Amino acid sequence: MATTTNYTVKLGTATVGVVTSGVVTIVASANIGPVGPTGATGATGATGTAATVAVGTTTTGAAGTSAVVSNSGTSSAAVLDFAIPQGVVGATGTAATIAVGTTTTGAAGSSAVVTNSGTSSAATFNFTVPQGVTGATGATGATGATGATGSQGIQGIQGVTGNTGATGTAATIAAGTTTTGAAGSSAAVTNSGTSGAAIFDFTIPRGDTGATGSTGATGTAATVTAGTTTTGGAGTSAAVTNSGTSSAAVFDFTVPTGATGATGATGAQGIQGIQGVTGNTGATGATGATGAIGPEGGTTTLTTKGDILTRDGSALARQGVGTNGYFLKADSAQTTGLVWATIPSVSILDDVGDVVITSASANQVLQWNGTNWVNATLTTDPMNNSKFSAIILMDVGV
Repeated sequence: MATTTNYTVKLGTATVGVVTSGVVTIVASANIGPVGPTGATGATGATGTAATVAVGTTTTGAAGTSAVVSNSGTSSAAVLDFAIPQGVVGATGTAATIAVGTTTTGAAGSSAVVTNSGTSSAATFNFTVPQGVTGATGATGATGATGATGSQGIQGIQGVTGNTGATGTAATIAAGTTTTGAAGSSAAVTNSGTSGAAIFDFTIPRGDTGATGSTGATGTAATVTAGTTTTGGAGTSAAVTNSGTSSAAVFDFTVPTGATGATGATGAQGIQGIQGVTGNTGATGATGATGAIGPEGGTTTLTTKGDILTRDGSALARQGVGTNGYFLKADSAQTTGLVWATIPSVSILDDVGDVVITSASANQVLQWNGTNWVNATLTTDPMNNSKFSAIILMDVGV
């Protein structure tokens, strides 16, 4: 069942009809009686205290009851108490919409009328607002007594309940701007919001200018302004608060969200999307731990103290230990290219006469020529030259 909220529409003290949000139905309208004759103008009364309007209590009524606004104060110090019924959670239905249709100025003395030219679930409100009658200026007379309040008209019959639709987003209504139009112009109500979140802006024409009365003392006029409209949580109470003052009221509205509808059936799976682009290459990982040392290559093994591992033309080879005092020199005629050899016999440098220097130049060395040490330039591998002074000594006894 769709959520229903009734709002009583009044002109003065007479009930005109009931506006229902959710499924909107114009229940009834009442005619305003003919205008009585104009009384004699009373004498100018003493300056009265400016009327005030304050927000009293806000109560959440039972679902299905009518919304009520009552004055627990006085006519000059009004305290408005609101009773707003809680909506009934219904099955999933199509969200009702409310739109402002036409606004027509009726003849003076005719009844105000609100009609729905749409449907119960897509309401379009057409307003007819009667024009006020300009009264003749009379002589100043005594102030007449306040007339008795007329009885309230009967409530119209309940409209037929519409079909239940899927739960939609609850429509909201907020008061927008209120503008005073020129005297004699048409009244207008426009929606500056949307069909699901209406904001009604009112333009009310100013009455014709009457005769100038006696100047009274300057009083402060009370003002009423619409403030914020907030959507409350589902199941919470509606609230109206005054964020202004009693003489400059700013009404802030909190309207609860409707209950969440049932979850719909899962839709069919969509087609698979295209393959995404290949991601960037990740950073190089840390170096792994060093592996175990592998076995010695080839078939040659070192067997004796002083053996040297070398290589022949195709594989690893063992160069056996040499004789004490021998040095290892290169010899391409050998299988391994190496051979142990005796140290060449040279003269010991122990006297200045042992060295004969003739026209020495850079990068020359001392060389034994068989008789003396002389300066000479190297032209052959010193390891294969018996006259070279540097040798490698080897002692297997070390």
